[in-house]
Amino acid sequence: AEPPPHRHTAAMDKHRITLPDGHAFTLHGRIAESTESIWYWLPALGVPGRKYQRLAETLAESGISLFAHEWRGTDTSSQRASRRQDWGYRHLFDDIDAGLAHVRA
Repeated sequence: AEPPPHRHTAAMDKHRITLPDGHAFTLHGRIAESTESIWYWLPALGVPGRKYQRLAETLAESGISLFAHEWRGTDTSSQRASRRQDWGYRHLFDDIDAGLAHVRA
């Protein structure tokens, strides 16, 4: 059997989000041509949002737009965990709220 043809995937759009506490991250988005629904994707901890590009492209073909969140301390996040840098679940929930507000705008 022949391997499936290689599909070219478009790069995900990048939306920079900055929170009042100074933390900034990139929200990765792929808008479907004919959007039937929008998903806000929470990646596995430690996995950059950009790693979900293939999933986003596959969903876009079915009319689903996807925005992949970027966890605090991961990849495009302006913060890294250290003894001088600490955050809790409240901060993570604030980050999610900011990303969702951007998607809804």
